[in-house]
Amino acid sequence: MITRIAWRNIWRNKRRSWVLITAVAAGFFAFLGGMSIVTSFEDQMLDNAVRFDGGHVQIAADGYHENPNVRRAIDDPAPIAAALQGVPGIAHESLVQVDGMATSARRSLGVMITGVDPDAPVGTAHLRQSLVEGEMLGGTAEGRVLISTKLADQLSLEVGQRLVLMAADRTNEIQSAAFRIGGLFRTGQSAVDDRRVFVHHDDARQLAAYDTEVTSFAIFADDEDALDAAVASITAALEEAGIATANLEILTWQQRMGFLSAMYEVVDVFSVVLLIILFTAVALSLVNSFLMVIFERMRELGVMMANGVRPGQIKRMLYLEASFIVSIGLAIGGALSVGLVAYFSGGMDLAMFAEGLGDFGVGSVLYPRIDMGDLLLGLIGIIVIVFLAILYPARKAAQFEIVEALRHT
Repeated sequence: MITRIAWRNIWRNKRRSWVLITAVAAGFFAFLGGMSIVTSFEDQMLDNAVRFDGGHVQIAADGYHENPNVRRAIDDPAPIAAALQGVPGIAHESLVQVDGMATSARRSLGVMITGVDPDAPVGTAHLRQSLVEGEMLGGTAEGRVLISTKLADQLSLEVGQRLVLMAADRTNEIQSAAFRIGGLFRTGQSAVDDRRVFVHHDDARQLAAYDTEVTSFAIFADDEDALDAAVASITAALEEAGIATANLEILTWQQRMGFLSAMYEVVDVFSVVLLIILFTAVALSLVNSFLMVIFERMRELGVMMANGVRPGQIKRMLYLEASFIVSIGLAIGGALSVGLVAYFSGGMDLAMFAEGLGDFGVGSVLYPRIDMGDLLLGLIGIIVIVFLAILYPARKAAQFEIVEALRHT
């Protein structure tokens, strides 16, 4: 009976009820829709960072992270590569990274020369996807280089033209080699497009005066949320193969990329602050409306209590009314959020902000995604805030004196 009365009560004043429903829907949509865009921002930052900067987990010589140079190399990478083959749920590629100079007939620029294995499908997939002109590096060293369209403009070069790369090798001798531009890429990330060039890892070894050495292994995990377990499995596999892990550093992206890790923490705080701000506004609307409701229906509540309805049932009725309003609002707000994500499933074009987004390692196209954690946070948050908002009006209604309520006009 109380449930039926509560349902009918919310439609006695349809305009007021729809105002409250709209407030709940707008608050939930603003939170969930906003967080879906922020989640897309996070996804791209992390994906681009791990693809171009050492993977989810990086294996390197001890001290390489603090002082990355060609003198800190993994001298015998073959046993490590063999051990990693037996670890489930990961893929890996070896890298040779050398600081150097790129020189054309017009000018010279400082660059990071990255030697990659073109046969490593996971690690080089980002390069294939980013190519806008030319071809990917071949399976053997051919003296070809991939540079960004931005670097090509700065050096006044095109596909097929020659570029000279110079670098200090592991003995501090200057090495140089002429390369032909095989392709141009555009990632939209300033850190990559401004100074990263890619060559075959054998070509990079020649510049670093390496034989078979590499500077690091980039490891890509299938489960990004279980990196600690992946590190444990990698360490166990290396030790089982007789490799001294004390001479290596095995670091996750959180340990290597302090700025990105801090950004994730800031976003977590931002989501809670956004939730509190939006839903507090909704809660104030509910408090104001339900105080009006109980004083408008004071005589009616007195009649109900005179007929044996207990104060606890009065509270329950008001909570049910709030629950119905909130449920309808959440359904509408959730549907609008899903519609937003579906509408931008092909990508949200933010080309006008491309330069600023590139500074954060994000491309000009975002793909909004509703994160289950944000969904649960929103649902729990609004339930708690609504419960607290209705607490005072419900308590006030339950404390009415029957005689006083019956006399109220």
